[in-house]
Amino acid sequence: MNILFLSDIHFGRELIAWRNFEKRAEIQEQLIHTVATLPENMKPDYIVVTGDIAWTGAEEEYEMAYDWFSQLLSATGLTGEKITFCAGNHDVNRKVAVQIPLSSLNNNDGIDLAKVDDLYKYENINPFNVQIHAYNDFCHRLGVIPYLYYCDVDAPETDKFGFSKQWYS
Repeated sequence: MNILFLSDIHFGRELIAWRNFEKRAEIQEQLIHTVATLPENMKPDYIVVTGDIAWTGAEEEYEMAYDWFSQLLSATGLTGEKITFCAGNHDVNRKVAVQIPLSSLNNNDGIDLAKVDDLYKYENINPFNVQIHAYNDFCHRLGVIPYLYYCDVDAPETDKFGFSKQWYS
């Protein structure tokens, strides 16, 4: 099995004036060209991307990433089902990040693990998705299959992507 491993691409970093990334597009085009011209037995069977697809987690950055990854998928002949993304710290949109004061998770003995467990239930963690909304949309548009965890709920509903709320990522 051939795996193409990418990391820390940081789409959008070139938009920041203090840094000059004029060769980024050339390098990205060359990577796609190189992958497209590989002999069939050398082309990737799977793509793994570990973190920091974006620079600030903004929707504009994921539009850039979507365009590029669409070209990469075309060059490899793969679909989004053959990509695994792992979100990194730069993939979080800090402009919409939700803050939870740690003191709200404490009891007299320190951190209350029952409160922490309750925080991570589907119905409670879902509001935190706003900070990775652009990342989730990007993955969904490419056809990436999310890793899903089972959640014991009585009446499963579906989220905006059609996934059962009995399963969440």
